[in-house]
Amino acid sequence: MQKMKFPLLFLVAFILGMVYFWSFHVGFDSRLIRRAATEVRERDFVQINDWHGTAPNISATETKRVFYNRVGKCGSRTMIQLMLAVSKQNNFKVIESTRYRGLLHLRLHEQVEFVDFIDHLKAPFVYHHHLHFVQFQRFSSVQPIYINLIRDPLARLVSSYYFRRFGDYRGDRRTWTFKGTDAEKNMTFDECVLRNKSECRDARIFYITPFFCGQETYCQRPSELALKQAKINVIKNYLVVGVTEEFQDFLLVLEKLLPGFFTGVRNIYKAPGDSLNSKIVTTKTMNKKGPSEEVQEIMKKRLALEYDFYNFVKDRFHRIKYELN
Repeated sequence: MQKMKFPLLFLVAFILGMVYFWSFHVGFDSRLIRRAATEVRERDFVQINDWHGTAPNISATETKRVFYNRVGKCGSRTMIQLMLAVSKQNNFKVIESTRYRGLLHLRLHEQVEFVDFIDHLKAPFVYHHHLHFVQFQRFSSVQPIYINLIRDPLARLVSSYYFRRFGDYRGDRRTWTFKGTDAEKNMTFDECVLRNKSECRDARIFYITPFFCGQETYCQRPSELALKQAKINVIKNYLVVGVTEEFQDFLLVLEKLLPGFFTGVRNIYKAPGDSLNSKIVTTKTMNKKGPSEEVQEIMKKRLALEYDFYNFVKDRFHRIKYELN
């Protein structure tokens, strides 16, 4: 019995030692990996508030390809009408999305196909598409000139909420649908928020930032990482991102940065003519009701990441305006 005791104790000690060794080294490795990943991210993000070179290193003269990956309910229909009007006098094409319509996020093989599709379009052109940022250089392709326009996050969300239910004033050209009961359709935005409906919270309201974060999976969920990546892409890959609250200034910046495309666009906007004006005014959302102060306070907390990004873009836009006098 005594002889069996020592081998048993040795076996127990050996097992405990292996458990300790394994937990220490696995824990050490995972901690090391997490720290290394954090250091890589910090190196990438360290220049995020550096205003030197506020525009990416892109030659408009060389590429003559502009990509407007437009954000929904941020003045894009007005922009498209203005682009169509100014294209006639500046001799470029305005091309609407024909592939992957309705998809914001593409799988890897779809990105390859999409980049190849854009590569074979004849320049000069402005291509517009509701699509999250695609990194063309990842596929050894020349990056087009990215531009975009965003809006106060809560104002955009309210407009989108009622647009899904009631559409706009385009009459017979209905492009909206609502799947739900009449009670759900007629529920106000305030009621949606105060009842804590999923349509008015969580990932459903994280909408603007993913357009700039890109095609990575983490870009689709609210996170600091998605926010930071979106800021990096704005700095490195977008010639300009404007805000709808300063729309005429956005047109002015486009005229200065891309004169071959946008010279004269402000004059068209100021005096659009009856036909163009009717196309612009009919894109306004119907039956829209502004949120109460209580709901505004709730939603600005829920939209904290979106407002962080919006304010970053607005500050950068102001800097670009300043540099262009």
